[in-house]
Amino acid sequence: MKKLMLLSSFLFLFPFVLAVAGCGDDSSGSVGCPEGVTECSGVCVDTQSDRNNCGQCGEVCAVGELCSNGQCGFECVGGTTECDGVCVDLSVDPDNCGLCGETCDAGEVCSAGQCGLECVGGTTECSGVCVDTQVDPAHCGDCNQPCDAGEVCSAGQ
Repeated sequence: MKKLMLLSSFLFLFPFVLAVAGCGDDSSGSVGCPEGVTECSGVCVDTQSDRNNCGQCGEVCAVGELCSNGQCGFECVGGTTECDGVCVDLSVDPDNCGLCGETCDAGEVCSAGQCGLECVGGTTECSGVCVDTQVDPAHCGDCNQPCDAGEVCSAGQ
């Protein structure tokens, strides 16, 4: 009888255990979003450059301001360049590789402003993007090691 009660309890609780075990953060700090981006209202965004989620979800930059390194301002900072109202790093952005709008082919990465098959110049591939882990606030010191909002990555720390 005890075995039957134990089995009944297990079968009753098993779906709840599975549901809880299936929940949680992935390595990017948000459920379902790739590394380096955050889920805000069901959409994956880069809080380092998204004007509507600058530095954190829901932080909207004023009209005319850009979001650069998670801070609202009137110009791009940290070696980034404005492309269509977004601050990007032309040396590693596969959608703006070397020039605004210059897109790398599928399977290629942007490294040192050139599309290719591997990262060069001391950069590290993190989820298909070449990053300088010494200065990248989303990958400070290693892939997926983000700085807190307002912090700067310097020498990988």
